[in-house]
Order: sequence, then structure tokens, then C-alpha cells
Amino acid sequence: MGIRSIRPEDDAAVAQGIRTVYADYGCTGPGYSPNDPEMDHLSATYSQPGHAYFIWEHEGQILGGCGYGPFGPEEAATCELRKLYLLPAARGQGAGEALMLHTLQHAREAGFRDCYLETVERMTEAVGLYLKHGFEELKAPLFGGGHHACDRWFQRALQLLLCCILVLAPACSGPRIPASPVPVMAPELRRELMEMQLIAEEHREEVIKKGITNLTLAEVYEQRRIYRTHADRLKEIVARYGWPSEQLVGPDGVSAAAAVLINADHDLRFQREGLQLMQAAWAAGEGDGTQLAALTDWVRVAQGLPQVYGTQADFIDGRLQFHPIEDTARVDARRASVGLMSLAEYRRQLEQVYVIRKQ
Repeated sequence: MGIRSIRPEDDAAVAQGIRTVYADYGCTGPGYSPNDPEMDHLSATYSQPGHAYFIWEHEGQILGGCGYGPFGPEEAATCELRKLYLLPAARGQGAGEALMLHTLQHAREAGFRDCYLETVERMTEAVGLYLKHGFEELKAPLFGGGHHACDRWFQRALQLLLCCILVLAPACSGPRIPASPVPVMAPELRRELMEMQLIAEEHREEVIKKGITNLTLAEVYEQRRIYRTHADRLKEIVARYGWPSEQLVGPDGVSAAAAVLINADHDLRFQREGLQLMQAAWAAGEGDGTQLAALTDWVRVAQGLPQVYGTQADFIDGRLQFHPIEDTARVDARRASVGLMSLAEYRRQLEQVYVIRKQ
């Protein structure tokens, strides 16, 4: 008994299983999943980039399946959960939950940030499963959904960036933006950068107070809106001045620019370009090593590579999980070289700060 990826020889059995189960719920005819064009060549469809389909197999019999594929514009990084089904012999064993969680984890690792799905009211077991695992019900389908016969729609975030709050500069005390301790060429630009950093930190404080696993979809999207707006402004600044220097905006202004760039996880290309600029500045003696480590790790994770410093983690279904780290035996030495605490202490503080609260 177990989960594996679909193969071409599975196509007929999976298609028959989907059609049988959906017919049991009256989901036949136009507007339902069994009538999708991909139904008779599922393995070919789900072997494409950004797609995957998994089956639940027991003693050589295929008893269920679940998959995902991209939904909407590429920059939205949203996937759609597709064709979750279980034959009666597999029900009541946790197979549907295992299939769905496996699929969501795979989609998360593939870089998708959100998952959308369409279903029907009478699939009560499935609806309960979605609600149990953090899906929020929408009032209407998202534009681009192809199953017009469905009457319930859900969405959940797959990723919420942990912006390494334990390694970044803390929010300023006293005046909101204190005077620069050193002369700078562009004091207003320094103030603007630090204001963006403070806005993001204030929003992050609200996340911490509520508990990261208790955020609503609207709250996740508000965080992303803030980060996107700030990133767009930083692009304008970099286009005009290059990477901000300490002479231009002071050490705290440089740190604020780095914080904005780290938060711009929706734009990997910009982060890669900015990382090169930060590396050059670091080589010249400017910048913060902890921020350089955080961005280095995030860019590597986004490219499917193991992280170097172990700064990046997600809360996945209530548990803290670090993205893979290369050469873990030496990770604490690398962390120390840029001013980071040990990985064990970092884990402890993350779990303490991002409190997991029961619903």
C-alpha cells in the first residue's frame, strides 16, 4: 500500500476510477472533471512541467488518485488540486488525506504559493477534508476555472515566507525613523527605505501575535501585496542608483534595502540580480552577513537547490520543516561566519516566536 506517481499503463484504470466515483455523486455531464479532455491520457498531461498526479495503490490495485496543475497566469504561482478520488475499498483508512497532503507538499516544493480547487456540496467528506487542512471557502470561482457545474470553491496558501525575523535588524525604537548616525548623501531615500522595512516588520508582528498557522487567506495576500509594492519601488531605486551604498543611505538604509529584497520572493529574477549586487557590496565591506545568508538560501531553495546556511523553513500543516541543507555537519560553522546563531538555537527560537495555536 502506498503512493506513487502515475504511469502510462495506469491511465485506463485511473480514468475509470474517476468516472465511477464522480458518477456515484451525480457529477456527470458537462462542467465536471470526468469530461476534461485530459481524462484518457492523464500520465502524459501530468508529466508536463508544473503538473503531477499520484495514485494510491494496494496489492497491485489502483484505489485512488490526486494531482495538481497550474492555474491562472504563471506569475500568480497558483496551482489547482485536481481529480481527487477514492474507490470504496480505500475509504476510512486515511488514504484520501494522505494523497492530498502528499500532493500539496509536492506542489509546494514545485514552487506554487497557493492552491485552488472546485468541488460540489454533496461531496461532504472531501469538503470536510479541505476545511480541516486550511482551505478557505470562496464566494465565487476564480476566473479561469473550467468546471462550471461545481458549486463550492476553496483556496489555501501553500507558502508564507518566514523572513528570518531572528536574523534581520529589529524595528527601530524611539522615533519611527531616527536620524542617521553618519552623514548620508540621500537622507530622504534612506527614510523611504527604512519606512518600507518598518511597515513590513509591523505586519510581521501581527503574524506572530496571531500565530502563523492561523492566518486567513486575506492576511497572507495582504503580506504579499506589501512585499510586491515595496519590491517595485526598490527596482526603481536600483535602476537609478545601483545597489544603495552606505555613503548614499547609511548602514541602516542598506540593511532596509536588503530586507525589502529578501521579502520580494514573488520575483526570483530580481532577487537573483539583487543577490549579485549584495555579494559585491559584501566583498567591498558593506552590508549585513545575516541578510546575505538569508537571501542566498532563499534563492537556492527557489531554484530547487539545498540551502547553505539553513535560514529557510516553512510551517507545513503545523510543523516547522527546514528546506534541505547541504553539508549539515558544517552548517553551524557557515552560520557563525556570517553572524548567525546555531541551527538548533534558531529552530528553537523560530518555534517559540511563530507560535502554533490550535484553532
